[in-house]
Amino acid sequence: MGKKLKIIAITLIIIIIFASFFTFVNKDLNRHKESNFSINSFEDCREIVLLKATPNSIIRTFETVFLEYTIRLVEERTLAYFLSKGRITMAYDVQALPLIKSSKDKFYFYPIYNDKVVILQDFQQINSAIMSWEDLKSIDHKLSLPSDKLELQYICSAISYESIGEVNHDYTYKYLKEINEQKRLYIDDPNTPLQIRLKSTTLSQISSRDSYKIVENEDPSLVYQLGILSWDPIPEEKIKEIQNSYISLEEKLGKENLDKLNELASEQEHFFSPEMIEQFISSNEITTKFNRNVLGIQKFVPIDDIEHHLFSLILIIIIVVWIKHSQKHIIYSGIRVGLLITGILIISWLILTIFKSAIYDNPLVERISWYLYYGFMLPIPVISLYIAENADRPMDRYISNGVKLSSIISILFLLLVFTNDKHQLVFKFHSLDQRTWNSQYSYGIGYISLKLWFIISLFAAFFIMMKKAWDSPKRKNILIPILVILLGILYSSLYNSRVQFFSELPLTFGMSIFIIGFWTAAIFFDLIPVNKSYPLTFEESTMDMQILDLKSNIIHKTKGATPISEEMEKAIIERDKEVFVYKDNILVSTTAISGGKVIIKEDISIINELKNSLEKVTEELEKENNILLKKEKIERELVFVRERNYILKEVSKIINEKTREMKNLLEGIEETELIKDKVRKEIYRLAIYSKRKSELLIKSQQEKTYSMEDTSNLLEEITKEMPKGYTFFSRPKGEVNLDTVKILYDYYHQALNIGVGIGIQNITTRLYKENKKTYLHLLVDENGNRIYIELKDFLSNRLSTKIRKKSIDSSTSIILSIEEGVEDYDGII
Repeated sequence: MGKKLKIIAITLIIIIIFASFFTFVNKDLNRHKESNFSINSFEDCREIVLLKATPNSIIRTFETVFLEYTIRLVEERTLAYFLSKGRITMAYDVQALPLIKSSKDKFYFYPIYNDKVVILQDFQQINSAIMSWEDLKSIDHKLSLPSDKLELQYICSAISYESIGEVNHDYTYKYLKEINEQKRLYIDDPNTPLQIRLKSTTLSQISSRDSYKIVENEDPSLVYQLGILSWDPIPEEKIKEIQNSYISLEEKLGKENLDKLNELASEQEHFFSPEMIEQFISSNEITTKFNRNVLGIQKFVPIDDIEHHLFSLILIIIIVVWIKHSQKHIIYSGIRVGLLITGILIISWLILTIFKSAIYDNPLVERISWYLYYGFMLPIPVISLYIAENADRPMDRYISNGVKLSSIISILFLLLVFTNDKHQLVFKFHSLDQRTWNSQYSYGIGYISLKLWFIISLFAAFFIMMKKAWDSPKRKNILIPILVILLGILYSSLYNSRVQFFSELPLTFGMSIFIIGFWTAAIFFDLIPVNKSYPLTFEESTMDMQILDLKSNIIHKTKGATPISEEMEKAIIERDKEVFVYKDNILVSTTAISGGKVIIKEDISIINELKNSLEKVTEELEKENNILLKKEKIERELVFVRERNYILKEVSKIINEKTREMKNLLEGIEETELIKDKVRKEIYRLAIYSKRKSELLIKSQQEKTYSMEDTSNLLEEITKEMPKGYTFFSRPKGEVNLDTVKILYDYYHQALNIGVGIGIQNITTRLYKENKKTYLHLLVDENGNRIYIELKDFLSNRLSTKIRKKSIDSSTSIILSIEEGVEDYDGII
């Protein structure tokens, strides 16, 4: 999985770099400064590309002069359309000259009109004419700038040049920022009394606004030559006719609206020199700096393609690392698969935004890319619901009816989006020109329904996840994912309310961060089961265990691990068995795992010694019994002999019975040389029981009481040798009768034997004392009734002992109570 994720990450990064390069090439193509490019002309395409803002009289002149051509009116990016299919367009010298200089193809540029930056002034609101840029800064009236990037660049260049004699946007930013701080600067506001525009763009507007007049600056003005840019040579008479139409238009407007007092001499006009053109082109990133330095917006969000792509790259790298981490540490397979798909969808979504920004001159591809957004966005709630449904399923993967229904709804919405051009239920386009569809549209009922379904289904999945996480031991951490959800709701509300920072942040970034943030919080705060504590648990173990790789290098080892000698390693390879006994006293277990193996060693010398000791004790006890039978002559010795004989009989009886059980187990060891954990623990438990029961019998002849603490230790000692589900706890305070201790010890030993014998997995035991009664409380998960019947029969003849049970759901509570002072103990074994 690790190698696959690395390949995916590298592929994604290459795609991003390619998309970024493609974007910049297209962008530079539109700015006309990319060197050594070639554009294929289309001889069969006879189209003139003009801005919609072009005066009607100029459009009619083009129609008359170029009868064989078709006129295309566009909102913006005339050069992009011209380079793709057009034959003729209107362009400025600062656009056309770098294109002609750098292109392999031959273009023709014919100057038509000397354009400059002017002030459109409403003389009903402002009586005196604005004579300079300093006058503009010192008044209190509002002014408006155009949002068009190209026109804004020309205006900013003119402000600095006409003020300080050079193109310096830093000066312009400072100048406009002071006006903006006075709350006087607006963008594309037709109602302000002052409009700073190019003169050519005002010619089609001023005739319909009687109170507005064009005022030209008294400072030496910067002139932009507006001309015809063509693939083919154009006859001189046609150029003259277009020039005359501009002259006629200006003269007509001049007689009615131009302020003759502010007309400047032609020698004050400064045309662009080659050096100025280079300086002008180098400052083409006007929108980014203007928005941040002047308007004070988009300061903390990506504003241009470079920043957008860089942020996307960083976010994709973070998501790839997140996918790798989740695949490595999440335990449940269903959650792993769901998060992997979620990560891939979000990465694909981000990559699509990069490709979309790289498309400039193909409306159809741009629209398809926009529709494809929803191909990656709509499956996210479905996958989130799938993850939530599998949050409590360790092994199998489950697809509920809710997930299936959600998938069907998602597919239907996706089909609705992809077929939007037929019905326009999702997006309603208000322009027949495909090139302007992305700026002239509104939302339909389909979009509103899609958005509501996306939000409701996504938060429904998160709610199910939170509900299941409530059962987690770490449920106190549930507040963190809930906080992420609340922040997501807040972001969505602020985004739709068009609050500045949140509406400026692209939706793809905001939703990606929110979704990844939620699942990261759930993983980090252990609401989703992870294995991050496994290595620490393994290393703290006292068992002799080691995990080796395929080259026998140690990866992990426990605290109690001992080195593997070369002789033992050779024995492991030669025997090729999972379990074997090495040098009679070491049990070696080898288990193959992915990428290596686990070796477990256990010292069984104690078990062997115990076996030998039990045999010796048996022989010695038999000898002692023979000796005690001969001591009947002396009455004191006879009493002593009887008491000791009684004790020895009890001990012998215990040892004989348990020895037989141990022999049966040990005989199995000698025959098969295979000792499993259960057998080892059983032998050890029998040995402990024999030893401790003998000690109790001997101690009962010398003492009458026993501390509750020691009693708890006896029971806890035997519990430790049981399976993991067997637990014991107590309140060790006070003293207890030794006869009671013997009953408790036998009873508990018998209960554990029955539990192990019938395969009960979990028994929880509690020991406590109240007044003269001592209680042993067993909580059994299953088959509790069978244990109760056998224990009741085991204690049937004891007046001091009472046993009762109570069913609690699927569990059974068994309580043994022993009252002190009742003499009915008869040597239970």
